[in-house]
Amino acid sequence: IVLMCVSFALVVFSAWGQLSGNLSAMAFMVACGVGLYVPYVAFHTTIFERLIAASKHPSNLGFLMYLADAIGYLGYSAVLVVRSNLTEPEFVLPSFRWLLFAGGGISALALIGAAIYFQWKLHESTETKVDDHKYSPMLEPVLVETGTNRDSSTGDIN
Repeated sequence: IVLMCVSFALVVFSAWGQLSGNLSAMAFMVACGVGLYVPYVAFHTTIFERLIAASKHPSNLGFLMYLADAIGYLGYSAVLVVRSNLTEPEFVLPSFRWLLFAGGGISALALIGAAIYFQWKLHESTETKVDDHKYSPMLEPVLVETGTNRDSSTGDIN
């Protein structure tokens, strides 16, 4: 999560650096590319897998990857439509910088909010007590050692 927030900050600071004239065009494009690609890879390889594991449902991350890619392609298409409808070429770069500022800031805030929510949700799910007859991965080694079995179809403790 820290790496993704740093990447979003890189996007915002590269837009600011280009706006203030402190960053060359090449460095600006490379910084934007790296800042946008790192969170993409991190979500596809780590975050989606952890979300699936936390849900405790048998599944794979194929659909989540498809959904994320489809949303990304939709966003790219929207950028192309906006760019093709801009009548003056000098409005393209300011529009792109505005998109970087907004996208980087909103993405970092959404990521932090999601991290707080899922941390709370996971903490809540691991505090399930044995008396509630619900499966808790934190309690499984204790249950196995004491001879208590868990029904694999319902998750109930026998």
